[in-house]
Amino acid sequence: MTWPEGALLTLATMVVITIGVVGPMSLVSDVGRGRTPWALRGLSRRYAAWRTSTSTSQPIPPQLLGLELRRLGHELARVEASDVPAKAARMRAGQAAYDYVLLEYCRRLDLPTPQQRVPLSPSERFDAEASLIAAGHDW
Repeated sequence: MTWPEGALLTLATMVVITIGVVGPMSLVSDVGRGRTPWALRGLSRRYAAWRTSTSTSQPIPPQLLGLELRRLGHELARVEASDVPAKAARMRAGQAAYDYVLLEYCRRLDLPTPQQRVPLSPSERFDAEASLIAAGHDW
């Protein structure tokens, strides 16, 4: 059997149009229904398996929290002594990070924590630092 002239080109054009129009429409309709598009399901399953295998986070040891507190304290002192742009914003961010690590350090050692939110007031920060020192930990 021989193909009529131009029939093969017409067939190829119809296949390309079908793939070009119907494929994206099915992807959009899947996304619109909250499902993963069929073309991405295999990749999505592999990503989900990888993510669950790597998301088993271990708690940070107290020694590392102490080192991080020391680093953040030095950074706060450096920013306070310098004349950098947006100094107040840098100090607030650094203080919030310091307070967060300080609270985590206290929780990890089962010491009383003043509250569960940051930033801490100066008296709450002092109490947390004093309880760490009283427990024999320094940074």
